[in-house]
Amino acid sequence: MGLGRVSQDTKELIRSRVDMVALVSEYVTLEQRSPGDFWGRCPFHEERSPSFHVLAGKGLFKCFGCGKGGDVFRFVEEIEGVGFGDALRRLAERAGVVLSERSPAERARDERRVALRRASELAAEFFQEVLWSETPAGAKGRAALRERGVREETARAFGLGLAPDDWGALRGFGARRGIDPEVLVELGLLGRSRQGGRLYDFFRDRLMFPIRDEQGKVVAFGGRTLCGDERKYMNSREVPEFYEKRRLLYGLDQARKARPKRLVVVEGYFDVVVPHQHGRCEFVASLGTAFTVEQARLARRYVDEVVLLFDGDEAGANATLRALAHLVGEEGLAVKVARLPGGLDPDEAVRSDPTVLDRALDEADDLVGFIIEESLRGYERSSPAGQERAVRAAIKLLARIPDKIRLFRELHQVAARFGLPEAVLREEISRAEVQQRRSVARRPRAQGPLGSAPHAPATEGVSPAERYLLEALLAAPDGAARVLEQGGGAHYFTPGAAQRLAAAIFECAGSGPVDPAKVLGLLEDSAARALCSELIGRIDPEKDYAREVEGWTSLRRRLSKRRRAELLRRIRAANDDETRRRLLALHQQLREESA
Repeated sequence: MGLGRVSQDTKELIRSRVDMVALVSEYVTLEQRSPGDFWGRCPFHEERSPSFHVLAGKGLFKCFGCGKGGDVFRFVEEIEGVGFGDALRRLAERAGVVLSERSPAERARDERRVALRRASELAAEFFQEVLWSETPAGAKGRAALRERGVREETARAFGLGLAPDDWGALRGFGARRGIDPEVLVELGLLGRSRQGGRLYDFFRDRLMFPIRDEQGKVVAFGGRTLCGDERKYMNSREVPEFYEKRRLLYGLDQARKARPKRLVVVEGYFDVVVPHQHGRCEFVASLGTAFTVEQARLARRYVDEVVLLFDGDEAGANATLRALAHLVGEEGLAVKVARLPGGLDPDEAVRSDPTVLDRALDEADDLVGFIIEESLRGYERSSPAGQERAVRAAIKLLARIPDKIRLFRELHQVAARFGLPEAVLREEISRAEVQQRRSVARRPRAQGPLGSAPHAPATEGVSPAERYLLEALLAAPDGAARVLEQGGGAHYFTPGAAQRLAAAIFECAGSGPVDPAKVLGLLEDSAARALCSELIGRIDPEKDYAREVEGWTSLRRRLSKRRRAELLRRIRAANDDETRRRLLALHQQLREESA
């Protein structure tokens, strides 16, 4: 995944060509307060007053609310939820810079992605051509849209199309346009017969809904039958690192253009298309899954609130309730639940009686309250059994909330609702938190997409003293040079993210004043970049960091003592003489330097 062979000069070229203000403005409404000084509401957390700061001249952003900050690469990493390699590729494309120095694996990965992208876009083009063609198939598709009240301009905006009742139409189109049939098979647009391996069109006689990512790029398709097939809807398969439905929301590419204050999450494609046609551009769909944590984090980039709109039956399903419980701990996003009466679908409600839809959304429950209410189903609300069941459900939910202010508010409401002392609830929540931590600890460690273990948190093992000093070294342009003059170096810092960040700072200091953006550009592993971005976000422009760097000597003694203790532990655990000798030599060096 990394792009270790891309030179620092290439990264600097990309950084210089990307307009930080233009990039951020695609996600945040910015206000210029002085030349090169822009402010807006942070896209990474909920806030009412703008605390998100963009310094155009330096190519840096910083939020004084949540503390996030960094350069253009870090912004794309955070806003798009991708790693440094993907951020680099996206910005290189934006800047018109060719990343020629890539490993064979990286080139193969990029070529595959380009092939998948091209095939998806051409397939969408084919389905649209069929729908708007003067053929019996096109007429049938347009009639189906009219029956659902979908106008032509709406259908074209969403890229709707038609798969003809033909076993080889898309296959033939692909051959004419030079699409590798195996790519169409990987996308789930072509199938292969069990006998003979003959290729055939997977979607036939269906209205086609292209599924786009938030940037409007086609990544998959959904198809609704026009011939009474018992499988009313069929979807193309998921493709790792290209289309994973738990990470996307259908219609978000259209919704984000309208900058809605909230998103309303529904189930079906028409439940998005028809409301948009009537000016309800906040509607998106969860692609057949229960609303996932990944989808919640995607939504959080654009809105502060999400309303999950269910019909009466699906809302109370146990699987739905389990899925919703995982959303309780998500910070920066208010999640509510609304229900339409009588099994009414959102597109039907918009067309027949919009006031019913408005009423349901206005009366939406907060997530904790909704799940508590559902836990009381089948019980007498005033009975001891019903009350205890609801309180137990509430405790499990409250134990998931990391935000102490929100926890206090929710705890107060639950205590008042059931007439319980808050102290009792706090005690039970503490027990539930311990149980949840034990449960997580017993689970097998998750593996990454290539089987690798996930990165440890960026701050793991980084002491407060190290964080304090690293922040000062990033903020004071000549601070690192003064530390080097006093015999300092990266080896004083704990191995891992802190040591790699220190090494980058000192490397930058070797060629002049330290520039936080350049330091960030020297880092490629995600943990060190995350730590650097976090510390950049903490920099206070009013603070005199130059004076704080003068305290390096005392900090060095503390850091050295900590490092020597860690080295002793590793010396005792060493299994071979060579490792033991190397560690002893480093331990002796630290003792002499701190004397």
